[in-house]
Amino acid sequence: MAALVPLAIPLMIAGTAASAGMAVIGGIQQSNAANAQAKAAAQNAAFYKELGEVNAQSAINTAAAEERRYRAESARRMAVAQTQLGASGAMMSGTPLALLGDANALAEENARLIRYGGQMDAQRARLGASVESNQQSFASSMYKRQAGASLLGGFGSAVGTSLSGLGTIGAMQYQQSGGGMFA
Repeated sequence: MAALVPLAIPLMIAGTAASAGMAVIGGIQQSNAANAQAKAAAQNAAFYKELGEVNAQSAINTAAAEERRYRAESARRMAVAQTQLGASGAMMSGTPLALLGDANALAEENARLIRYGGQMDAQRARLGASVESNQQSFASSMYKRQAGASLLGGFGSAVGTSLSGLGTIGAMQYQQSGGGMFA
């Protein structure tokens, strides 16, 4: 047994060094993977923010087009009503005039409601994109923290393996020397 101890110590040192090196490499690989995930999440956050703005602008443009169409249709209807009223011989005063005024006011209110609906759709698009973007930003920061923790974990594991190996080597030398430092 005593003859094997001198040969075992260099093998233990080599094994400990290899194990510590593998722990560091594993920590680096995990850190790199977490950094890649953080980068992807940050890109997703930017994408969702941009997508929200595109969707919001689309909602505003769609509502504006619908509002223009509605206004044109309302103006056409009013012109037809005025023409029919004029052709009937009725005077453009009193109740007929009040009815046309009310119809114009109602048409204006409806046109504004169409615009307001587009603004609400735009806000919903921005809000939804903001929530998704914030979630991706949070994920990105968590992956960055994970990257740091993985790197530290790899180095910590390497230190622990090295200390354990040194302790084993010390115990073997202690046994080889006869069980005591002063023997």
